[in-house]
Amino acid sequence: MKDTYLEQFKEKERRFLNFFEPLAQEVTSHDSPEVGFRSRAEFGVFIKNNSLNYFMIKDRKKETLDNLEICHPKINDLMDKLKTTLKNKTILLDKLFSCGFQVSKKGESIICLNYHKEIDQEWRESANGVANLLKTNLIGRSRKKKITIGKDFIKEKYDLGDEDLKINLYENCFSQPNPYVCEKILQWTRDVKSHEGDILELHCGIGTFTLLLSRLYNQVLATENSRPSIRGLEDNIKVTSSINISHARLSGKETLEALNGKRDFRRLSNINIKNLKINSVFLDPPRTGLDEYTKTNIQKFDTIFYISCGFESLKKDLQSIKTHRIKKASFFDQFPYTDHMESAILLERI
Repeated sequence: MKDTYLEQFKEKERRFLNFFEPLAQEVTSHDSPEVGFRSRAEFGVFIKNNSLNYFMIKDRKKETLDNLEICHPKINDLMDKLKTTLKNKTILLDKLFSCGFQVSKKGESIICLNYHKEIDQEWRESANGVANLLKTNLIGRSRKKKITIGKDFIKEKYDLGDEDLKINLYENCFSQPNPYVCEKILQWTRDVKSHEGDILELHCGIGTFTLLLSRLYNQVLATENSRPSIRGLEDNIKVTSSINISHARLSGKETLEALNGKRDFRRLSNINIKNLKINSVFLDPPRTGLDEYTKTNIQKFDTIFYISCGFESLKKDLQSIKTHRIKKASFFDQFPYTDHMESAILLERI
């Protein structure tokens, strides 16, 4: 797999350099571990002979598998043990259609079992024995019902060299799938420039970058449109005792409309946004990129940090930003063996 990884990494690096070398003052690239790097995975399942079988869709066809080399060793271990443990457990196998696994670097874990049926107390009692045997948190989901055995989050610690960053990663919320590359992006964010004043963060999720930014800036205004992610952010703020983070459930466009005085939101009623001295904005949008209003209005900030998992949408967005130059551009191989590219861009006003 080593040669395959190096070949695909170099090809993505070449695409990145071809676009950014003529535009950026500094261009860098960062690789990933070749195997065992993925900390989240979800598989379709089917039941045959009262036994659990995993599959993924490849080229529109089901491809069965017992493990996946790119996954953290703990995920592969749990896949094997779960299959063995659920053998002939009809209550847990009936109408089960997918299994999700999430682990920390040190191996703390959550298994999520998803059903096309109602789950009940009988299910809980059977699942409780499985969770105890596998020493894992376990969640059952069915038709908007959720049963949690243990916790619905795991604790992660990112190593940033001379410091670390601790965060709770919540089931059903987005988290970075490759913690080893995530550490490199966090270090890049910290080291890429000197930080001053206050900062706006759009699409903040559960706070992976928010917690770091709170160490670098006087005040952080962080917004996110997902209810579960905002609840995760609130818990992470409490756990870390961060006192300089203000947050609200708003989209990026809504946040900028509020800052521009175009709209009022009750969700911002406890935040005096007029007192914030925001001169930087940090963005980590979905793969589709930014809407037109956001692209236009982030240009009023002196510094723009743009983290992107969609290379084509990133290129398109950057072509719309005329007021800033690209000072630094970095490629991070967050998704080895795929065409997806994670990018981190620093733009400064011309």
